Amino acid sequence: MFLKTYRKDLLIDSVLMLLPIALGYILPNTKEEPLRTIWQFVLPLLSLLIFWLIIWIGKKKGFGIDKPQTIRWLLFLKPLLTLSICSMLIGLEYFPDWNGEVIVNGITALIFIGIGNILPKISQNEMIGIRTRCALENKENWNYSQRVGGRIWVACGIVMLGASFFPFGIGVTIVLALLASVLTIYISWRYAQKQKEKGVVFRDPGSFDRKQLWWILLLVPIFLIVLAVIMLGNYTIDVGERTIHFDANLVSDTVIPYDEIESVEFAPNLSPGKRVNGYDARNTLMGTFENIPYGRYSRYTKSNGDVLVIQTKENGIVVCNEETESQTKALLHKIKSHLSK
Repeated sequence: MFLKTYRKDLLIDSVLMLLPIALGYILPNTKEEPLRTIWQFVLPLLSLLIFWLIIWIGKKKGFGIDKPQTIRWLLFLKPLLTLSICSMLIGLEYFPDWNGEVIVNGITALIFIGIGNILPKISQNEMIGIRTRCALENKENWNYSQRVGGRIWVACGIVMLGASFFPFGIGVTIVLALLASVLTIYISWRYAQKQKEKGVVFRDPGSFDRKQLWWILLLVPIFLIVLAVIMLGNYTIDVGERTIHFDANLVSDTVIPYDEIESVEFAPNLSPGKRVNGYDARNTLMGTFENIPYGRYSRYTKSNGDVLVIQTKENGIVVCNEETESQTKALLHKIKSHLSK
């Protein structure tokens, strides 16, 4: 019944999630193959799989929402999130200086506001909503948790939206996302304590539901994707006969011809400053950064040691190093030997 009622919406949402695949065949190829693979194939197909698993799990009992329009908006959140992340990755591939974090932070804020408005409209169910044990065992607690939790999510979303235009936006988004989750669990538990003091009886919790196992399994692919992104972040510096090639995964490569180099020097590792876009994990920084001494510049560093600062005519400043100080000094010697030819 659910599939028949919402078949048009499910079809449209599925097509939207697959749009990046078609777009990948239209846009010109670049050197960023790992990044392109993620936004063109991995994210759309994984999102589609998770989307239909959720539909399959909840199709029998529904989603605890009586209004069809609310269900349609809820279903649309998944393609919206997928397209926003893919848009950020596409921007990183074709426009290295583009600040995709503003877009993603802003859309995340709008999703929080949307979910916050949907939560009070959800009746007690095992699929979606603030599904604490207290809320599932008592209808009054459920209604209270959804109503107050929805306000918390809307408030956090509004603050996220305002912060998304500032350098610290990503940090605010992460902190508020965690805060919203913790607060909604707390208010449900706290209200349950007040109910029990008044003698309200909660029904006994049932045995482990297989639906809970499915929700756990749905998180596994997401965890694996995050882990893969963290582990794949790396770069190599190829000092060739004519150019220096910074070959990086997940961010844009940089190629510097020797005749474009104005200066290269060994320098202390200053604060990288604000990350405009790029990669920051496992003590590795790659991408476009901005600080006071250099302005907006490219960075490829693997440690907190000293760095090479390369001033170029076309690419501006490029800051780089190798894993050890001795390797970085050897890199400097190799570059200078080519510049002296």
